[in-house]
Amino acid sequence: MVNNKKSLFFVNTLGALGYISTLTQWMWALLIVAYPLLTTGSMWSLPESSAVASQPTTFVPTGPLAVVFAALVTLIVIVIAIYTIFLVPHSVGKAGAKVTRNVASAAIPIITHHKKISRTQSRKLSYRIILILKLISALLPAVLIVILPSVAPIDQSAAVGAGIFLSVATCGYFTIQYLLGYLLKVDKASIW
Repeated sequence: MVNNKKSLFFVNTLGALGYISTLTQWMWALLIVAYPLLTTGSMWSLPESSAVASQPTTFVPTGPLAVVFAALVTLIVIVIAIYTIFLVPHSVGKAGAKVTRNVASAAIPIITHHKKISRTQSRKLSYRIILILKLISALLPAVLIVILPSVAPIDQSAAVGAGIFLSVATCGYFTIQYLLGYLLKVDKASIW
């Protein structure tokens, strides 16, 4: 197996996009299905405040020091935003891969009825379990949105369309990831 860093990075970037798409898809399904719980206030009810609002006083500093300080704060926020944009997909991809690998390694003894299998058979079975887990995690939210009636103020066809779009995007990312991993001869164990 070839472990070219560029190939592995590209394949795992697609995996990270797949995990982000899966996360977005589950959030969308949760929003559509759990909308009544979110809007009734029973889940998020906080005691009402009886304090009287006072008029805020505004202080606008002027001068060259304030401009330099504002520019510095703006630059720091931009750097943090750029860093976050690049860090989040990597972190989500690694976390998603860790979860799926842990579930696959926990499921292997159950599937094999605690029989001893070789390391090669274990790797192949783990690979197949991860593929099945990714497929289920990509299709289940779309199925839930299609089956359950939408009570959100969004039109049912729009909710279903967005859910199916996210499902197709997730399946597409993972399919392209594994197809490129196969074509570029990336080690299956290093694929997210």
